[in-house]
Amino acid sequence: MLLKKITYPDDFPINIRLLTIHDIPLHFHNDIEFVFVLRGSIRLTSGYCGYDLKAGDIFTNNGHEIHSLHSEDPENIVAVLQISNGFFAKYFPTLGKSYYRTNSLDGSGGRQDDLRRMLLRVILDYLRKSLNYKNQCIYETIDLIKYLNKYFNLFTLSDRVVVTVEDDNPLTIERLSRIIGYIYDNYRSKVTLENISELEHLSTFYLSHLIKDYTGMNFRDFLCFVRVERSEIELLDTDKKVSRIAKDMGFSTTAYYRKFFEHWYGRSPEEHRRIFRPLVMGPLNPEHVDYCSSSVAIGITTGMMYGLDSVTKYSTAERGAVDISLDADAEAVASTPGSVLIETTEEDRRVLGPLCDTALLELSADEVRLSTSGYGGKPVYGWDTIAAPLHVLRSFMTSDRLTAQLRDQGDVFPLFKGRASLLTSGGLRKPVYYAYMLLSRCKGDIISLGSHHAVIRRSLEGNPDAFYLVCLNYDDRIDKLCTLSSSLHETAEILSDFKSILDLSVNVKLPPGDYAMARYSLNEENNLFSYMNALGFPGQRAVKAPSPADLTLLAHLGMMNTAPYSNMSRSAAKGTASVSFSIKGPGMELVVLQKLRR
Repeated sequence: MLLKKITYPDDFPINIRLLTIHDIPLHFHNDIEFVFVLRGSIRLTSGYCGYDLKAGDIFTNNGHEIHSLHSEDPENIVAVLQISNGFFAKYFPTLGKSYYRTNSLDGSGGRQDDLRRMLLRVILDYLRKSLNYKNQCIYETIDLIKYLNKYFNLFTLSDRVVVTVEDDNPLTIERLSRIIGYIYDNYRSKVTLENISELEHLSTFYLSHLIKDYTGMNFRDFLCFVRVERSEIELLDTDKKVSRIAKDMGFSTTAYYRKFFEHWYGRSPEEHRRIFRPLVMGPLNPEHVDYCSSSVAIGITTGMMYGLDSVTKYSTAERGAVDISLDADAEAVASTPGSVLIETTEEDRRVLGPLCDTALLELSADEVRLSTSGYGGKPVYGWDTIAAPLHVLRSFMTSDRLTAQLRDQGDVFPLFKGRASLLTSGGLRKPVYYAYMLLSRCKGDIISLGSHHAVIRRSLEGNPDAFYLVCLNYDDRIDKLCTLSSSLHETAEILSDFKSILDLSVNVKLPPGDYAMARYSLNEENNLFSYMNALGFPGQRAVKAPSPADLTLLAHLGMMNTAPYSNMSRSAAKGTASVSFSIKGPGMELVVLQKLRR
């Protein structure tokens, strides 16, 4: 059988395999499949085309495309990622009608690298299987499909090879994608330029040139190309007569079908059936592949991700500038969480003593809940770093309630346990502690919101009383540190590699009055993780009884100033308050404009 059914274990709509491919015979799927070469080279055939794919190349098989894979390179490693059209169609109703082409003539460019990163993130999350990996993979795949729809849903033929179109006009891409989808949906019927021109409200003359310019073929030839391409399934998977197949595909005569089939495949339909039917996948002709171990797969995928990053934006400091202006009475786009919930345990009370109540008071918790459950799972050391405040701040903008565990459970050492808590086991403050302490006071309406900023307005008795300006510098790798399990040294390396600079100016037209301005800053320098990284991470041993050296270290750390940098000023603002931010590396700044009462 040509149709190879894809199984999705545990009702998870994504299936990923990392393989060394020897031979995968002819077959097709109903769902979309990405073939991503991570190492070595393979030969992929799809329809009448053959592609020599090397490391970094991505080929997308859309539903109902017959393909095979073969390699003489024993070192090849390929990621095969399949997604359920049925599941993701609820987010993208036309997904089954999309015809993505991700292979380009030179395989380079920003879009290709972005696509590689997006696929690598899905693959890494899938392989590492952190606590929330299923949801993370689904969200990332949704972003991936959005990107494909925007840039890879249009193709042309160059030297008889199907490749993606590089076009920056979203209207053209959307229109051509609809036209191509319509032809693929209706190729068995009598499709005419007049039909499509009515649907698209275009003249047949303009439509004809549009199709020619982007597909490389006139309308009639493109329609016949689609019919011939789709006929291959009938030819290899059924015993239908060629004349019957020609009629079913929409050709007016068998001779006409033969003419176009021979043009594209270089042989008659009968000869193609004779040669390739024995090459179809089946019990007597199975696939020959070797599976990669998880550790090898993660190492290769991580290496490719770092390789991509090292030649792009992480090799040198990059500066991004944003300028935002708004009125104080701007309409709210969202609201901050209504409450902050802190979970504590009996162990917290026993270990921290009076410091437990002091911490809860500093955090301004609206609710404190006693928890009896432990905090298990693999360590995610991003929660011990500056990445955690950035991750929490992003969630803060879209959450109904902020929830946090007060303290890492267990003995004082190891110092870092990779848990989503605000304090270490010994009661030392993590960077995320200060984020909760600041954000618990920033309640109100969000009047401006972007990926790297938020402006929050607090009102008392209907009048603006304070404004909170939040600025964040991060990227996806920094954010993922709080969802992916990685070692201490890997975490430190990712933080160190991020050197971009964010410049942001916010101009708020304020109601007249005097305002006090307070500025708070958190970065990768003034925190426990950075300090311990510089020392080579001492205190990471699991010990039953701390040694005198351990106790001395703990006492020294307890005296460290890890609080946010801050300064205060007072100004008479009778017009627009202009606040500038400049953050180098991962970090955040919060500016509070507090109206002074007379």
